[in-house]
Amino acid sequence: MEQFRNRPVRCALTNRVVEWEECHVDHKSPLTFSVIVRSFIVANGIDTKAVEYAHEGGRERFASRELAERFKAFHEEMAVLRLVAADQNAKLSSGARIKPTSKDHTLGEDSNGGV
Repeated sequence: MEQFRNRPVRCALTNRVVEWEECHVDHKSPLTFSVIVRSFIVANGIDTKAVEYAHEGGRERFASRELAERFKAFHEEMAVLRLVAADQNAKLSSGARIKPTSKDHTLGEDSNGGV
């Protein structure tokens, strides 16, 4: 909202002027949202199966306020955010996901899964 006080706001990808209703906040690659989440999980040794969630206002949230605050601080430190036109962001979203492949291995593993 702060950006819209100093109009006009331009899409970071197309330089087209956009209104609040027609833009999204995007995580600039390579620190996409999925990369930030994965980094937080690894850096904090989180067992994702043990994380509990609460439902507030139709949205799912961490049940642990401490975990939520740690993630918020981590995200604020890592994220590079930009405003992009909604149609442009839709084109980017599938390419930003981390998709496992058959060649993925944990560091230290050989191709047969051993160390």
